[in-house]
Amino acid sequence: MLYENQGLESIKGIGEKIAANFSEMGIDTIKDLLEYYPSRHIDRGMISDTLEGILPKSKAFVRGKALSGGRTYFISKKFTKTVLYFECKSGRFSAVFYNQPYRKNSIIVGDEYVLYGTAEISNGGAVSLNPAQCERADKIVNLTEGLSGIYKIPQKSKITQNRLKSALKAALDGTEIAENIPFWISERLELPSRHEALEGIHFPESEDELTAAKRYILAGEFMNFLVSLMYHKSTVLKNRSRVIDDSFISEFLKTLPFEMTGAQKRALAEISEDMKKGLQMNRLLQGDVGSGKTAVAMAAAYSVIRCNFQAAFTAPTEILARQHYEKYRDTLKALGYESALIYSAMPKKERADVLRRLETGEISLLFGTHAVFSKDVKYHNLALIIIDEQHRYGVSQRAELEKKGVYPHVLVMSATPIPRTLALCFYKDLDVSVIDVLPAGRKKVATYLVDEKMEKRLRVFAKKILDQGQKVYVVCPAVDDEEMINVQAVYEEFKKGFAGYGVGYITGQMNKDEKIKAMEDFSSGKTNLLVATSLIEVGIDVPEATLMWVKGCERFGLSQLHQLRGRVGRSSLQSWCVLQMSEYSENYEKRLDILTKTNDGFKVATEDMMNRGSGDVFGYAQSGKHSFILEAAMSESGLFFEVNKICEELLSSERQRDMEYVKSILKNITTDKSIVLN
Repeated sequence: MLYENQGLESIKGIGEKIAANFSEMGIDTIKDLLEYYPSRHIDRGMISDTLEGILPKSKAFVRGKALSGGRTYFISKKFTKTVLYFECKSGRFSAVFYNQPYRKNSIIVGDEYVLYGTAEISNGGAVSLNPAQCERADKIVNLTEGLSGIYKIPQKSKITQNRLKSALKAALDGTEIAENIPFWISERLELPSRHEALEGIHFPESEDELTAAKRYILAGEFMNFLVSLMYHKSTVLKNRSRVIDDSFISEFLKTLPFEMTGAQKRALAEISEDMKKGLQMNRLLQGDVGSGKTAVAMAAAYSVIRCNFQAAFTAPTEILARQHYEKYRDTLKALGYESALIYSAMPKKERADVLRRLETGEISLLFGTHAVFSKDVKYHNLALIIIDEQHRYGVSQRAELEKKGVYPHVLVMSATPIPRTLALCFYKDLDVSVIDVLPAGRKKVATYLVDEKMEKRLRVFAKKILDQGQKVYVVCPAVDDEEMINVQAVYEEFKKGFAGYGVGYITGQMNKDEKIKAMEDFSSGKTNLLVATSLIEVGIDVPEATLMWVKGCERFGLSQLHQLRGRVGRSSLQSWCVLQMSEYSENYEKRLDILTKTNDGFKVATEDMMNRGSGDVFGYAQSGKHSFILEAAMSESGLFFEVNKICEELLSSERQRDMEYVKSILKNITTDKSIVLN
């Protein structure tokens, strides 16, 4: 019998080398493996022996015999296309594999294989699966019939989907799996056992089994989040803090190239009123994309540094931190105050100089990423912490930053609009200010929902935009996933189709320097069309960008698409958002249509909460994104509210079993890397 705390080498078939490959993915123990959940599930249906009834762009699941004549084509030095031929009962078909030249030599002519891919049908009726997956019919591991989990695996990892699933199967069959949710809670929420949940998430035999598994796992994540949040609130009393005089704010407001909206002024007044009291402020500033939250936060920061205190402005990515710093550096300097940027990969000499000037008080406002949490970052008299994109920071991270000063005021911001009932629950430790009006002069982003048939017209339209000196985003749902429209394939294709316009790309898998260079090239005009993942959904501000083209839009949630739409329409220029479905269905069209009818993020978010299922966001569970909890709460609000009630009972309970369970959650939040909250 195996146990969850054992290393992977205890599983039959996993040696030292394979265990090391798993370790590179953050999987060191059997528990890590069991909690490496699929990013999504697909239903391939039943394997067919014929091509009859297959429609263009539909998914085909076919059994065929391998034929001779396969070839590999070099599209570029790093990009190959291998075409192989097969035959089923209704005739011959081809299968296309990208960057898999080994396929040509691994296929045995005459043997039977199972293939799965997107059908392309020529005018002559020839069928090609492009791209395709392939396994020998007598050795199927991944291409099973019915529901199947798809896992996010790093691009350069030596672990394959098949290897991961084999290890999971062995672990589930031979491990003693302990419960981590008390029986009375499981019974009240009608949850399966943990073993059943893990079986159901990795190898579901039905939709009902998969739904029950997701419910169990989400309930556990919600409890971890809410217990930590409630505990944090109960231990933070009304602490004494700096008294901030707001009479100098007008000095900063005069530097803005616009007049604040009434909503911005109201939010700023609420923040100022809090900081006058001498008690620590803990406030959320919530507003739709482009509503001007940063200007409000910077005005608050100016009032603090004008009173000879310091402020820290932290963003979730270096790109955003750098963007904020470069936008306000000169304005602050003209007003007589120094600012600086700090980030993890900063040169040692430059970092040492910033740290020295910060500790002596020469630097009044520090911009940075999570680097502002570092132990060696010491402030002279920190009085305000601004956290951009609150849902990407855990409670414990925020608490760590608060230790950098004497109960500094805390202002957290979020561009993710959520219904008020959920906001009051999700942000229960914060007071809430809302900016619900967009700045004057902004034009409504025209939004259209189209299908693949519009591809040629969209390319013509994109070139027209580029010819006018404006810029274009093209967003794909994956980096290099063969089953989805992906950045790698679209970038290679658009480099040719848009030759002369300057085509770049950016993904989360690139290192920091590569990401910064990609955005600098796009901002400066070295590139004008940027192919990207949803990495750009938050905070990126390039006013010349007027077209957001989202391919495979059915793969995104409504709120995420709304965030992407917010990357354009950031100037007085007319902007467009085109949502292109790669797989058409009436359900997709019905769900996505609201984006063509409203630009109100709160309405979009409410609709998203009502219509989405947890499957749309479940893949974030092991990605380290704190937005997972918020996305999941939006999708499964009913479960979130149920768990909230249970957590309130747990925190007020005097029963020994309940107190022990709370202690175990709080301990795990700081030690267990599978928890997404820290």
